[in-house]
Amino acid sequence: MAERNIISQAGRYCVAGGLALSTHLLVLVALVELFDLPKYLASLVGFLCAVPVNYLFQHSFVFGQSQNHAVFFSRYIGVTAAAALLNTVLFAGLVRLELMPYPAAQILVTMIVFVVNFIVNRSFTFKTGHKA
Repeated sequence: MAERNIISQAGRYCVAGGLALSTHLLVLVALVELFDLPKYLASLVGFLCAVPVNYLFQHSFVFGQSQNHAVFFSRYIGVTAAAALLNTVLFAGLVRLELMPYPAAQILVTMIVFVVNFIVNRSFTFKTGHKA
């Protein structure tokens, strides 16, 4: 039963993550192409724009919570701040190496951050009964 639950959660996490990634990429590309913002800064802004999308879907749709936004959101912000730092460092490194177009670099970095975040959010951020 627990294995089926984690697979179901992972599937829902992919849907929520896909919506958040779409938001992130849209903002990233718009800021780079339309406003000539540095790519690493545009990526950070895109990441931050995706935060509310991701939180709202994770809270109820992925992890089935219906209350305690104060507790869950405060945990989420801490985890997300670390994820934003990881995203920015990895993305800036890939952009500097110029091995791939910057949207592809962002997708690759997001896949790495995605796995780390799922593990942390499942075991800490949205876990009930966990002492903050």
